[in-house]
Amino acid sequence: MANIEALKKSRKNERAAFTKASNRVEELIALEDVDICELEAELNVFKGKVDRLENTHSNILELLPEKDYDAEFEIVEDFRDKAIRIETKARRIINGQQNTMKLKYYLSLRRVIISLAEGKFNLRGWKYTGDDDPEQVTSVLGLIWNRKEDALKINLDRIETYRLEIV
Repeated sequence: MANIEALKKSRKNERAAFTKASNRVEELIALEDVDICELEAELNVFKGKVDRLENTHSNILELLPEKDYDAEFEIVEDFRDKAIRIETKARRIINGQQNTMKLKYYLSLRRVIISLAEGKFNLRGWKYTGDDDPEQVTSVLGLIWNRKEDALKINLDRIETYRLEIV
């Protein structure tokens, strides 16, 4: 019976930590312009608290007498349900903002391509830093663009020697 008392004491602290972490995630969820990196970090902290509490709940349920089991099980299920609801809300926000950022990127890319086409620029290809193309060096307007390092260099092979006339 001493073991169950130690578990119950631990459960009390873990429930307090769960509540604190869940409140923090819910605060971030309520923000109109939430930082998704911060939300994701706090969600990970919350999930750690949920896992620890779930483990303690399982250990307690195994040791409880049958007469106390049903009441405790209902409380445990309430914690599980709350954790699932919070994680679902947070994931929707995180995924929604990531999709919005991708959409904004593609819309701006589309505007650039349309502008190039309207200006009679013949766009033959599109290269960018971080793509999977094994050829990471590209010629751009007579310069050498190292896309892996995202650096421009002067192509010295193309520069002719010029004589400056003293006036």
